[in-house]
Amino acid sequence: MGPMEDKHVNSSLWRIGLAMCLGVLLVLADTRAIPQPSAPNAVTPIKHLVVIFQENHSFDAYFATYPVATNPPGQPQFHAWPGTPSVNGLTSTLIERHPNSSAPFRLDRTQSYTCDQDHEYTAEQHARNGGLMDQFPRFDAQGPTNPRQFCHKNDVGHWDTVMGYFDGNTVTALWNYAQHFALSDNSFATMSGQSTRGALNLTVGDTYGVLCGPRSSVYGDVPECGAPASSTATVAPSSGQLGTFVDDTDPYWDI
Repeated sequence: MGPMEDKHVNSSLWRIGLAMCLGVLLVLADTRAIPQPSAPNAVTPIKHLVVIFQENHSFDAYFATYPVATNPPGQPQFHAWPGTPSVNGLTSTLIERHPNSSAPFRLDRTQSYTCDQDHEYTAEQHARNGGLMDQFPRFDAQGPTNPRQFCHKNDVGHWDTVMGYFDGNTVTALWNYAQHFALSDNSFATMSGQSTRGALNLTVGDTYGVLCGPRSSVYGDVPECGAPASSTATVAPSSGQLGTFVDDTDPYWDI
């Protein structure tokens, strides 16, 4: 073997050895745990999420004029922090120029126990009037069911307590919570009506996907899931039949 051939062989052996070493290094590198970048530390780590939402009342019933309270003498005072943003609520123009038969009005602390508003599906649809939002005293208001309640009538005889709103002098705790935490002034549901579907809309954003239960688990005047009101058929929960929640009832097997 001549000098050139020997050099060629040595060069080949060197390349093979280098490749083998690189292969070993790659195998070793592949078996090691790849270090993960550390997560940044949150300024305010969230450990609990608490959601407070109203039942049978609108957002404006509690926060219509937030963050400005009337602060009459002798009542708890509320003064918002400087720079607190206003909400999508009632403005002075909307209070003075409104489409309903009653103007929005402030409910005092002495009037805090009020009549309820009608929260049935049909009443709410009539009150909204195709988006004109001008029939609330006529369709979405109820009269007194207890003599201690504050219930008010307008000039045409409609119960219009539904047009009333509190401020930070009455719902002082809620307004202070809003100063420290988040406030959702534009929350909308997929369906009008009573409390249970409202809770479903809040938590999952939908009222479809209710699993039908057997007739033996239905309490009260509620038709069984997935069947007409006149039907006597029992729908087994194992069938997996799903429906849309349209009534105000407890979950099956709740009682």
